[in-house]
Amino acid sequence: MAADHPHVFSLEAGAPFGPFSRTPLVQMDANIGKNWVVSAAAIWQMQYQSTGPVGSSAIYMKYGMTPEVYAAVAYKAKGLQVRLGADLVSIKPRVLGTEDGATVKVSDRKTSLLYYAFAQYSHKNFAVKAKTTYGEGGEHMNLMSGYAKVGENADGSWNYASMRNSSSWVSMSYGKKWQGVLFLGYVKNLGLAKPADAPLASGNVYFCGNGFSNINQIYRINPQLIYNIGKMNIGLEYQWTSVQYGEYTKEADGNKFLNARALADQNLHWIGNHRVNVMVKYNF
Repeated sequence: MAADHPHVFSLEAGAPFGPFSRTPLVQMDANIGKNWVVSAAAIWQMQYQSTGPVGSSAIYMKYGMTPEVYAAVAYKAKGLQVRLGADLVSIKPRVLGTEDGATVKVSDRKTSLLYYAFAQYSHKNFAVKAKTTYGEGGEHMNLMSGYAKVGENADGSWNYASMRNSSSWVSMSYGKKWQGVLFLGYVKNLGLAKPADAPLASGNVYFCGNGFSNINQIYRINPQLIYNIGKMNIGLEYQWTSVQYGEYTKEADGNKFLNARALADQNLHWIGNHRVNVMVKYNF
């Protein structure tokens, strides 16, 4: 899901508006006719990891003993490419729990499914790309999402619910020697698909380690100007990124809570950030 990058000169490759990950996998691509390609992959987490009770770690996939599964279908024609795909992750956040004060083995499991659509078109010196993801989880791909503990069972196991997230970007590029680029991105935290029975303690919400669980939405406007000299590129870019945060509900004992959908919905406010980046890159 992280293979399609927008036209951006900086190294973040458009994150967190699109999936970003480097990870071991076994993949097969099959051509069907002249224009269609079907892909499938089994993936194991390494550098980019799910989050959980002990923070970001690959042990949750190790406990689950189930690889991440990816499948996609792509259509390719002259100047046009379209791809639709899905990604399934099933992990075990814990293997030990407590029952009547004793430590017991538990069968906690959390499964999430994420969908995406990608398209790109190019004609002479103009190119446009767009990508959108929607679904549950995806925090191991730097998406602003995660999951929450929503209940406990008598046998010591816990119940979980995944957070939903919508992340989209579009990028346009024009020119060859002098190249103008515009990137636009938008993220919306949609909370749990099914609300919990009560407000959720922030410590029971396991969110992407590069973000905060009180994020509501994000947008970015990113114009760029690039000068290409053979294998060398000199780029100047400006980023305006704005994030809408909400306040946690705070109890007298200092604990912080989100609402039953794992969202901070009080005192929503925007915080913006300006960034200017100059970079020289040599390709070899």
